[in-house]
Amino acid sequence: MLILMSALFGLSIVANASDGKVCVQKIPSGPTSSWKGNDTGATERNTFSVRIDDLPVISVTTNSSGLFTNLSLIEKHLVTIRLENKPLTSFRFSFDGRAHHLRLWYNEFYGTWSLSDVRVGEKCECSRSLPTNKGAASHRSPTG
Repeated sequence: MLILMSALFGLSIVANASDGKVCVQKIPSGPTSSWKGNDTGATERNTFSVRIDDLPVISVTTNSSGLFTNLSLIEKHLVTIRLENKPLTSFRFSFDGRAHHLRLWYNEFYGTWSLSDVRVGEKCECSRSLPTNKGAASHRSPTG
């Protein structure tokens, strides 16, 4: 009986080790956005390609966003971002000491990407993205 309980407990730990998700927000646009300090060459018309580890790429524009799901809460992850198929930036992150739900967003003024915790009760764009399968990115088509 003790062995069975240990096995079940171990399985629940493994299942919970992949509960992390990263919502990639669409690029800001409209009258409140400003690209004045941006020296990356990016504009509102560009497409960014975001990848975490070896998962499928998510294309991010002013009309599209995406969601990476089932990310390991234990391991470090590599984010790579391309602008019109040219390398732009990359960085590593982990969920250690952070929320299990993170937001990756673009600051159009400075041309920088940031990763922030999504706090309990806060809403983000990924609530409209439907995950497809474990360890894979899901894509959301523009809905208007």
